[in-house]
Amino acid sequence: MKNVFKTLAVALTALVLVSCGGTDSAELVGVWKADPSSLDLTLGDGLAAFRGAIEEQQSQMLSEASGESDKVTFEFKEDGKLVLSHEDEDETYSFDWSLEGDKLVIEGEVEGQKGKMALNVQSVSADKLTLALTAEDLIAQVKEQMPEAMGMVPGEFDIDAMAKGTSMSMSFNR
Repeated sequence: MKNVFKTLAVALTALVLVSCGGTDSAELVGVWKADPSSLDLTLGDGLAAFRGAIEEQQSQMLSEASGESDKVTFEFKEDGKLVLSHEDEDETYSFDWSLEGDKLVIEGEVEGQKGKMALNVQSVSADKLTLALTAEDLIAQVKEQMPEAMGMVPGEFDIDAMAKGTSMSMSFNR
């Protein structure tokens, strides 16, 4: 269960990479829960060869996450802290968050690995937050912060071509 929580925490934090039209930080303050059923994954042509495996893995992850999502909260605090917690776990994850124009910037550490993500908020209302992420944005951030990770990609894969056209979005509810 702890691994599911960690995977969910990391994945959903990554999803906070989205696009927005001038979000006010007060709109984000509060407790949010992920709605895994809202996950919308669009695979670009570069991943066509892997489509079946990705869709199968997506189904399995959604099934696991659906049972846990009501227990996981994302709390954006006024003091710039983002706290991820699971009602059945004592451990929480704490990150710093801020808005820089249309970018939500989240910084912190997970299992000894420091990181920073610039995210765009797709939409936010009183009760719903929708976040989106393009694979191209994610790859660019990984290249900037962890260039050594790109060396782990086998030479026969053109990671930039594979990422092109791939995106995902997910909603969070209060």
